[in-house]
Amino acid sequence: MELHDIFPAVEIVEHSFYLFLSLFIGLVALLYLAYKVWKNKPKGPDYYLNIIESALHSDAKQTAYKLEYYGNYIVKTPQQQEELTTLLEALKPFKYVPDSTLFPEETEEKLKAFLQNIRQENV
Repeated sequence: MELHDIFPAVEIVEHSFYLFLSLFIGLVALLYLAYKVWKNKPKGPDYYLNIIESALHSDAKQTAYKLEYYGNYIVKTPQQQEELTTLLEALKPFKYVPDSTLFPEETEEKLKAFLQNIRQENV
């Protein structure tokens, strides 16, 4: 059936599918970025203290390495940094021992006192 009108029928271009697709892709990208930001949120000193304290009861070598790696995340003052440096010097021989050994009581007490001091100051 042909229309007998003044003007012929005009073809209208439909863009709603592309609009929906771009909104969907934008939403997925926004959710992905929000997840990445939330996942990489910096952790507090308590998180690192728990890691070090869990290693304290298992292996001297792992404790020495973890204290060296996470130590700078838990200290805040120059005095704490000096204590950390002296502890790391005391723990240096344990890092290179091939067999797992236990700490001497003196070193273990210093380490526990240091961690307790850090935990009290972070509260």
